[in-house]
Amino acid sequence: MPLEVSTPKVSGGDRPEPFNENDERRWTSDILHNMCRLDKPCFFPSQFIMEEEMQGAKVYHNPDAKERALYGEQNEQYKQVSYCLEKLLERQMVVKEKRVDGSDNMEYTVYCKTNLLKELCSQIMSVQLVDIAKILEEYRKKHSG
Repeated sequence: MPLEVSTPKVSGGDRPEPFNENDERRWTSDILHNMCRLDKPCFFPSQFIMEEEMQGAKVYHNPDAKERALYGEQNEQYKQVSYCLEKLLERQMVVKEKRVDGSDNMEYTVYCKTNLLKELCSQIMSVQLVDIAKILEEYRKKHSG
């Protein structure tokens, strides 16, 4: 039987360069694990870049990129985290809110856990690489009839 080799995942599409589908799955999984692990309701995108649990993500291959990601959306790592959070927003796993910081009157975007995410945290934490589409499909089947 011939050895099957999976098709390489190319970057691009609607994903921020230089990331691909595998990166999206990995980053989304890490974001979900962090949201479930941490006992707080809302998160700034830059917080995921700093979390120790995200050290396996590409941002940690370049410490300068990690530092720059904290300060601007022009950084590809910040764009990737924001992209993954927006995909979670579409799946109703998070809600997006605007917050004004009283110290500088700047408006910031935060992503807050939904009840759906809170309900699925035990399943999310039980696997190393989360396939959120599969978890949501099983959840909807279980609760539809």
